[in-house]
Amino acid sequence: MAEREDDNFLARWSRRKRDIAREEEAGNLAPTPDEATLRQQAEAEAAELEANRLAAEAVDIETLEYESDFGIFLKRGVPDLLRKQALRKLWTSSPVLANLDGLNDYEADFGDPKLNTFTSIWQVGRGFMGLEDEEDKKPSTLPEPEGNIAERAAPATTEQTVAPATVSSEPALSAAADEGDAETNESEETSPPEQAVERPRISIRKRLMT
Repeated sequence: MAEREDDNFLARWSRRKRDIAREEEAGNLAPTPDEATLRQQAEAEAAELEANRLAAEAVDIETLEYESDFGIFLKRGVPDLLRKQALRKLWTSSPVLANLDGLNDYEADFGDPKLNTFTSIWQVGRGFMGLEDEEDKKPSTLPEPEGNIAERAAPATTEQTVAPATVSSEPALSAAADEGDAETNESEETSPPEQAVERPRISIRKRLMT
């Protein structure tokens, strides 16, 4: 039984292997198009392109209207110049196509630098900038030499020392004048009143008799 099962397994394996080989041979022996067939296909394609070109050239573009068939100018074989002329006629054939209302997002000229109102941290060739790149862009502040600082500070100090002297003289004079006025006022207030001249007392009887 074991030998018969092995024979059956081996037979099935061999049969499948032969079937695969036959399929590969059949695929390799499939007929390939010869040169005559390729030539015929090329000639047919060239004839189609020529017919499309002649049909497009036979149409008077100036007589076309909005309802006309412009599909003939979109076929293969039609020259690009003739296609552009036909499309230009199509755009001007109707005010709906000729007059743009400004509501279409594709009407804007995105090459205009005035539209670039946004800024981005993305740079060409570097990608998005990080914090390190931003720190590198900041100008470096180096300490100045001590000599330059002293030269700049010297004139300022002289001006500062001279200016207060001229200004302080005026307050000194005004202060002295104020002190003088205060002393005179004090002297007037503290000076004793003049002594009154003593007169002899006269009795009332003498006054009545006189």
